[in-house]
Amino acid sequence: YYAKILKEEYKFPAGIPLRERKEIRSPKKIHVAKLQVTNAAKVPYDKAKASIVFDLSNGGKRFILAEKFRTIKLKWINDRLVFIDCNIGHVASVGQVYDVEEDRWIYQKGESYYY
Repeated sequence: YYAKILKEEYKFPAGIPLRERKEIRSPKKIHVAKLQVTNAAKVPYDKAKASIVFDLSNGGKRFILAEKFRTIKLKWINDRLVFIDCNIGHVASVGQVYDVEEDRWIYQKGESYYY
């Protein structure tokens, strides 16, 4: 369930129902994250996919693919680090911190929690 760093943007197959693409800017508007997710109302969570494209201020691009989640949230920590939360269900999620400038994971950890 951990997201993967890709060398190029993930292309969704034709006919896959998608949600509207979201753009999330870093705090100082230096970088932009573009999040494209399958439509959870039509695609079961075990087939869910999310493509994240980072447009960097220097013209570079970074690519992430997340799979098999119920919900996904993306939040900038600062202008370099982004937190990606892939919620797997009622009792588990995967928290990940990605460094867009270094193109590497800082942190990836599956979490279990109970109410």
